[in-house]
Amino acid sequence: MSVCDTPEQDLLVARYRPRRSAEFHAGLELSLLHLGLSGLSLLVRWGWVASLRPWSGPLLAVARWLLPFGSDKGAMLVEADGIGAAGRAVAAMWRLNAEANRGPYVPVLAAVALIRRRRDGAAFAPGAGTASGLLGLDDFTTDFAALGIAGVMTVEPVNVAEHYGTVAFTGRAAESA
Repeated sequence: MSVCDTPEQDLLVARYRPRRSAEFHAGLELSLLHLGLSGLSLLVRWGWVASLRPWSGPLLAVARWLLPFGSDKGAMLVEADGIGAAGRAVAAMWRLNAEANRGPYVPVLAAVALIRRRRDGAAFAPGAGTASGLLGLDDFTTDFAALGIAGVMTVEPVNVAEHYGTVAFTGRAAESA
């Protein structure tokens, strides 16, 4: 996994205002592709090349050549820790597993859910804006099921000493992060 610079990070940080940090990580299934792309991105970061866009054709050809060594499975993991609604330290984790090359459908499911809500009478503020907070996981369950995508959410107490270097947290948290 490598740290990524994404527009979503800026939007989520502005919305949730984390106290310590917020990082996005992503990776490709095949280490050769992941490490190769990570290495090539250094050329852009160091200013040696302006963009990898001119190389997209050859890079796509390499990815297609390596396709038999990968799988049709994709996944996404979202982790957050902090203080829950009851004032206790909690950690939340949401994992999505997509098989049969269904992963590329996931980004459009938010648009489908928003259209469905609008069709059913929901009103939204006019104009462009971020959709963060407009949908919950329940808005996706029907589409996930139709595509055979599984999602798992857990919320657990956190040992504060491990995460923050202070007194250990021992208790049961029933609230969400």
